[in-house]
Amino acid sequence: MITKHTFNREMSIKMAQKHCKLLEHKGCYNNIFKMIAEYKNEFYSGRWKIAYGYMKAVQNVYVRHCFIVDDLGRAIDPTVVHINRTRDEHDHISFKMLDAETYLEILWQNDRLPALDHAFRKEEREMWDYSMQNNIIICG
Repeated sequence: MITKHTFNREMSIKMAQKHCKLLEHKGCYNNIFKMIAEYKNEFYSGRWKIAYGYMKAVQNVYVRHCFIVDDLGRAIDPTVVHINRTRDEHDHISFKMLDAETYLEILWQNDRLPALDHAFRKEEREMWDYSMQNNIIICG
């Protein structure tokens, strides 16, 4: 299901500051993988999910991205804050949300490469259709 998320700026900044040495520049997939270990309680309790989707880069152009979705449906994104601390808002759209156990299982089935480029073909097709209907360009 395609879902738009508001941005949890406060938690994103807090996470990025606390784990700045762990975060990779433009390494969203690896960064979220690392955050699972740092925030086990939130993920394994089901309060947080791992989201695959897209983030607005400029105007109507969105790039493939991985982020966290909290229990209120807001995007927590330490990667984007780590890269660009000046923007107040970021547009996030998910096409797949996973609990931690399912994520790790799918990761294992896909050569342990956290981008999971080929794991969600059906959902990515739905995202492509969504982008065409909403006049946005998706990349990545």
